[in-house]
Amino acid sequence: MRPSRDNILAYLKSPGYHPSRIRELARHMKVPQAAYRAFRRLIHDMVGSGDLVELRRKRIALPGGDGFVIGQIQGHQGGFGFVNVSPDAPDVFIGEANIGRALHGDTVMVRMFGRRRGLNPEGKVIRVVERGNGPVVGTYHQDGGMGLVIPDDPRVNRHISIGPDDARKAKPGQKVVVNVTAWKSGQYRPEGRVVEVIGFPDDRNLAIVSLIRSYDLALDFPDSVLTETSNIPDGIPGECVEDRLDLRDTRCFTIDPPEARDFDDAVSIEHLGTGSYRLGVHIADVSAYVPEGGLIDREALYRGTSVYLVDRVIPMLPHRLTNELCSLKPNEDRLTMSVIMDIDEAGIIGGYVIRESMIRSARRMTYQEAQAWIESGDPSDMETGNIVSDLRHLKALSRNLLKERLSRGGLDFDLPEPYVLLNEDGAPTEVGKEDRLDSNRLIEECMLAANRTVARYMIAKDLPAVYRIHERPKNEKLQELLVILTGFGYQLSQADVSNPLRLQKFMTSIQDHPEHIVINSLIIRSMQKAKYSVGNMGHYGLAFEEYLHFTSPIRRYPDLAVHRLLKENSRGSLSMDRIDELDKILRKTSEIASQREKRAEEVERESVKIKQTEYMEKKIGEEFDGVVSGAVPSGVFVELKDSLIDGLIHVSNLTDDYYQFDRDHMRLVGTRTHKVFRLGVKVRVRVIEANRNLRRINFALVHVQDMPNADIPSNKGSKPKNGPTGPRQSHDVTVRKTTGGTRRNKNRKSRRRR
Repeated sequence: MRPSRDNILAYLKSPGYHPSRIRELARHMKVPQAAYRAFRRLIHDMVGSGDLVELRRKRIALPGGDGFVIGQIQGHQGGFGFVNVSPDAPDVFIGEANIGRALHGDTVMVRMFGRRRGLNPEGKVIRVVERGNGPVVGTYHQDGGMGLVIPDDPRVNRHISIGPDDARKAKPGQKVVVNVTAWKSGQYRPEGRVVEVIGFPDDRNLAIVSLIRSYDLALDFPDSVLTETSNIPDGIPGECVEDRLDLRDTRCFTIDPPEARDFDDAVSIEHLGTGSYRLGVHIADVSAYVPEGGLIDREALYRGTSVYLVDRVIPMLPHRLTNELCSLKPNEDRLTMSVIMDIDEAGIIGGYVIRESMIRSARRMTYQEAQAWIESGDPSDMETGNIVSDLRHLKALSRNLLKERLSRGGLDFDLPEPYVLLNEDGAPTEVGKEDRLDSNRLIEECMLAANRTVARYMIAKDLPAVYRIHERPKNEKLQELLVILTGFGYQLSQADVSNPLRLQKFMTSIQDHPEHIVINSLIIRSMQKAKYSVGNMGHYGLAFEEYLHFTSPIRRYPDLAVHRLLKENSRGSLSMDRIDELDKILRKTSEIASQREKRAEEVERESVKIKQTEYMEKKIGEEFDGVVSGAVPSGVFVELKDSLIDGLIHVSNLTDDYYQFDRDHMRLVGTRTHKVFRLGVKVRVRVIEANRNLRRINFALVHVQDMPNADIPSNKGSKPKNGPTGPRQSHDVTVRKTTGGTRRNKNRKSRRRR
């Protein structure tokens, strides 16, 4: 009998197994001689895929044993990297000298070091198990008879050699898309092939196009998907109306940004007296038009989420669905999924109903319009009075919901969001920060309530689902946070940062302090990433024992999957075979959706950086007030006060002393003066460089306000053993969202990825 992968893995996991050569392993497993060659090939395949590792003297073992681990490496512009092994283990730090031939995004095998000099374990890449195979965008140069591409992404820290036959007639200075084809032993650089010539950098849109190509985003839908979309009948199919809850006489409305063209959520409210309300959340029924397994559905799963760039939207679904058939336009009948909840004055959700429904939105409002009506609308006005009353009831209800959530340990990061306005040519005309309005908050709280209620229903019915989970922060991250906050002079304990109630109380207490935005950002960075999972593990940041995404099926695939599950269950109980089938489907959905969301967050953030940098190209020599938002060995990052733009003051521009990096406290310390550049220090800076293609802004220091002296010994000669912490890292409870653009921001939602 020929052993299978499962048999081999089971044998290697047995208590008595010791790493052995393939011949010895075959003898122990009693592999027949006739099957030995196939067995040997299978072992090599398992080593190549990372299921097994080959130790010294060609002994075979499981990953993780004998100090070996496998994971994906995340590069850093400093030349080092981190390898993510598992959600429950800290990332492994890989120094520049130990990164070998690995590139950002590769799956690598790492030999762990026996010592641990910092918060993260350390190791050395000994093999690239699988190339990331993502495209690399960079600038083409000539180097003798060879071509050379310098990547735009600083995390890809090696230039790529291009042979004469692989240059695709690229000219020096042009932006190109490259696929890495090989990296042979002994070569300093990987080899690549140009697959697309984008153009010269003087094209304003080139930076955004390059970004899109580097993340391998699909701008256009396949013709087959568009054909399937065009075949969807106009209007509402008759069979979809039967047995629906008819809410067309219920007053409901949408609230969205001014530029939005897809309206996928509407709300209604009824005051029940004594501070209690009946809240209705009505979500576009995309599943009525997109059947499971069709071409549209498969493309939507592949995309996973809509991507909201600063100058355009890359949607998950075709335009005809997002902006027409499924958009909850005013005064038009639309199919919806409704969650109707009774909520008391304490913000406790009692009875609820979840039904397929039909609504007719009474009005489409912008956040600014809704805010104006909340503040100064006339409830007695014949035309708008009912809407004004509803908005004020929603405001009162949202405050009750927020208060209840915070009382249980929910964290509320009320941070301003950056915005960029563009003219018709795509040039940035204004940058700034936008605070959350009451109208933003009330919609957010309504959506959180609906998502939580649907999750409660799925659990009560023991139904398979895709949950939105957010695990507790790792102890190492909390300890790091405590050290930094102590450096600010706050008297806190481990219990203060570990207990969400105490942490929220601390955040509230510093709301008027000048450094509160930086500190809130630090707390966000200490959190784990929220993600999708078939298992309910609760949401730490929201303090919900159960939570999922239900309210945006137009732009998030997990929401669409949940809608289908609700419908399928309403038509009869699920068989055990169907539950097993759904479990496999939803596991795949969760994995893809989490990956796509991470990609979307990164590319959205980078698109904002591009336009912010383009704006600053015209500000060379001008001075701005800012605050230190991060520190790395090469300098300190500064966030400008009025625009949330980040730039670097390089250590070479700090000429009054020699500054060393203190990684534990995220600061630079002068060796002679003991001056400290730490988070929150107010500075005035001058813009000395801005390059949109490199997404880089450099500042020179003009002067410092209230420069502190070192009160904690610095790590003399400290190197970035575990990597620096820079500004605006993407984390989980709340993600800043860019608003605006006077053109092409058609589908933009002010959204926080909870």
